[in-house]
Amino acid sequence: MTETGDIQYRPLDPDIHLKLSSTSFRVQPQQTYYVFYEASSAKSPQWFVIYAAFSGFNFRTAQGMNVRLELPHTVYLLPKTGVERPDIIVDRAELDPVANKVTLEVENRGDNFGRVLETQLVYNKKKQEAPGFPVFPHSKRMLEIPLTEKAEGENVPTEVSMQFQKFKIEQKLQRARDVPPITAAAATPLAASSSANAPAPQKDRVP
Repeated sequence: MTETGDIQYRPLDPDIHLKLSSTSFRVQPQQTYYVFYEASSAKSPQWFVIYAAFSGFNFRTAQGMNVRLELPHTVYLLPKTGVERPDIIVDRAELDPVANKVTLEVENRGDNFGRVLETQLVYNKKKQEAPGFPVFPHSKRMLEIPLTEKAEGENVPTEVSMQFQKFKIEQKLQRARDVPPITAAAATPLAASSSANAPAPQKDRVP
């Protein structure tokens, strides 16, 4: 998984051993079919995806295309120990009122897998729920949360709360910085009123 949450697939790692009870089956109307699996790995944490691809539907779309349904199921092989509070660093918690969104950048510096079970944007008098997300070992995760209402006046989130299994992280939101470039005219606004004998004003140094 990339830092922005996009999934990238590759062949199953050789360290992971997977055994499925069935790889092809039919599901009758109003019936349930179970597929059991056994998975092990020489090291942990590990994760992989099992895809169930359904086909053979008796209908076509208006464009004449057959429909195929693919349902992913992610499996995590985790040790008994989980991520700890010192392992998680919030590198960025930023409110952008212009784009009306909050951007989070969370880093896991530990060796164990972590998952944010619940995310909340905290206002003065309300909270906005946001989805949880995994944080893989020695990786970063970026998440953009669109605001449900326009951020103006007192209707502005001030804090983000992330609930892990054993602990909670609460982080104050910082405003996004949008500093316009400094031009020569803007840097010397008093030049016209200076006397002829006054030294030329120095240009501001751009940080």
